Amino acid sequence: MRTIGVLLALLFFNGLAPAQTNTTESPASAIERYLRTGSPRHLDEAFVCAEKNKSPLLYKGIREKVAPARGGSPDDYGHPASDLHTAGVAAIQRDLLSPDMALVEYVVGDNAVYIFTIRKQDVSVHKLPTDFPLGEWVDRMRRGLTAFHTDPGMGLQYELLAGLYTETAFHLYEKLVAPIAAQLPARVVIIPDGVLGYVPFEALLVERPRNPTQWTQHHYLLNEHDISYCYSAAVLREMLYRTQRQPTALPLLGFAPYYAGNNALPAASHPYTDDPRKDFGPLPHTGEEVHHLARLMQGRALTGTAASKTTFLEKAGQARILHLATHGHANPHSGDSSYLVFAGPQNNANAEILYARDICNLQLNAELVTLSACETGFGELQSGEGVVSLARAFACAGARSVVTALWCVSDGKTKDLMIDFYRNLSIGLPKDRALRQAKLDFLKRNKGQAAHPFYWAGFVGIGGMGKMK
Repeated sequence: MRTIGVLLALLFFNGLAPAQTNTTESPASAIERYLRTGSPRHLDEAFVCAEKNKSPLLYKGIREKVAPARGGSPDDYGHPASDLHTAGVAAIQRDLLSPDMALVEYVVGDNAVYIFTIRKQDVSVHKLPTDFPLGEWVDRMRRGLTAFHTDPGMGLQYELLAGLYTETAFHLYEKLVAPIAAQLPARVVIIPDGVLGYVPFEALLVERPRNPTQWTQHHYLLNEHDISYCYSAAVLREMLYRTQRQPTALPLLGFAPYYAGNNALPAASHPYTDDPRKDFGPLPHTGEEVHHLARLMQGRALTGTAASKTTFLEKAGQARILHLATHGHANPHSGDSSYLVFAGPQNNANAEILYARDICNLQLNAELVTLSACETGFGELQSGEGVVSLARAFACAGARSVVTALWCVSDGKTKDLMIDFYRNLSIGLPKDRALRQAKLDFLKRNKGQAAHPFYWAGFVGIGGMGKMK
């Protein structure tokens, strides 16, 4: 599965031949040729080369697996436009972008980071020399964001970790976003590359804060834009334009396997905890979460032993929205072995595991899958494929959009964030804006340590993040 070959022949779009790329050429070489010449033809060649090196196995799997289920061929699946994995910039502008959107695609080379900024009306390519330790900065930012809450050995290092996060978040903004900031409209779709797949861009800091622990006063990139993500522009097209294989009988189907309380008042008797949705312990706030969302969206909530793996496999394909509030675990060495946890047939001690490799083989009809569990957007970083995670598996299985977590999440705080997110969806906000507004409201509602970006920045949206259809 690690070997990447030539995927598809080049197709025609807009009556013109797409760029003829050398399949062995590196994206950096193709981009450098464009920067030297400024030729529109070389621009298309550079973008096509970059696209063919982003998640090619995921893209191929979506087209080859889903199309036969609809009685067609891979070339018949999705939007009738040409194959965006081999088409140029004009196809992106035509098929993916509205006037208030930009697609920002990063290419991490050996000696530079390249940034494609594609808007409806124009495109630019920026070269950023890697005279800074990108991987180290990403690691430091993530550690500053999460270690105080997840590493028992760092429990007395609150201010040190806050400084570590704010320093690196500001430096990463200066390098990765500031050069293109003036070009960014309200909505931004980020196509990361390499270690950038681990970065929540909305938590980057536009200004260096005077006091690192004044969380509500920071100037986050969140304050400026609705931000979403995808694995490549080609995968984004497939997620945007995929059609339902069958009607969805359930507006929402929610699972909370590790809640065993009174469904009438799901969390009333439990203290407000920050226990992570990890390690198979009770999750008292997941019951309130899924029942509240089921009421908002006129759906169905399953808790405790009713939220079994068997029930999920039987009913998942019937749901327009799938919401999974449970334990999750990422495997950074084998992404396909990452898993979600469901209740066993007798009690919650008999856990049932659903692996990413099995999720990818499902046939879903969901417009939205929300993975309200730990580490569902984290996993093995594979060259070319990016981060192999549970979220990626749901994209492969047919989800048009996925909301996922980049690290361990708090049981209680996540419940609040999710209720706000779905409330925003229910009044018609696009998914990216609904998630952003939930985060902004979280910052307004909480003070001090309770407003730490650990609680909100890890949840990101992937795929088609417009309004619910």
